[in-house]
Amino acid sequence: MGADQQPAAVRHGRRASWASATMLGVLTASSWTGQAEAGIHIDVIEAGVGFVGLPDNFDFFDIYDIANPFVGAFVQGTGNQPNVLTVSTLTTFESNGGVYDGDYAYFTFDNEVAGPAWSFPTPSIAAARSLIGFTADTDVVVTVTGIVTGTADGRGFIDSDPFPPGDIVIAPSSDPVTYSFTLAAGTHQIVMGGVIYDLTGGSAGFSGSVTITAVPAPAVTASLALLGFAGRRRRR
Repeated sequence: MGADQQPAAVRHGRRASWASATMLGVLTASSWTGQAEAGIHIDVIEAGVGFVGLPDNFDFFDIYDIANPFVGAFVQGTGNQPNVLTVSTLTTFESNGGVYDGDYAYFTFDNEVAGPAWSFPTPSIAAARSLIGFTADTDVVVTVTGIVTGTADGRGFIDSDPFPPGDIVIAPSSDPVTYSFTLAAGTHQIVMGGVIYDLTGGSAGFSGSVTITAVPAPAVTASLALLGFAGRRRRR
């Protein structure tokens, strides 16, 4: 595909001409807000579709997002350029609980990308991906569970910034996969999606769920332990 045929693309929530439809929506209008010493705040959910080139990182990528989403919010993008690329992506904030904005948060995602081999000036990939951005007051455990489908050269992936284990790339399989890792208190992004490569094309899908769970701070854990010990002494 020549440069004059490349899809016009606009970043950070602006719609590119090749994207046939997008949707931002709300499933419910429930949320919980409180105050506490520790919690998780969801900063943004995103759906992204398009091309990324290496090593200079040029991109033709559309991003659709909702900042500070409440439970039930979802973001969705689809695109179809005949004989080049078909993509769809959906990210949904399903539930959270506890105090602050939540001591856990649960999401679902569904990403599909497919197309024939193509030619850009540098090696490139096509991707459909979901992103969750959050800020935590304490360490959190992130668990991603899902199934990667597609042709032999398609791949699913999980990424984060920072991401202690490094990028995770997953080959298609009928078996579900689960990855868990701990992130320190701070602001993070979790990204999941499917990718195909310019030399082979093909298809890739990655659908599943993400759970973010706060880990009690040591002082809180110690306090709970002391309370439990005192309770045992009173029963004696």
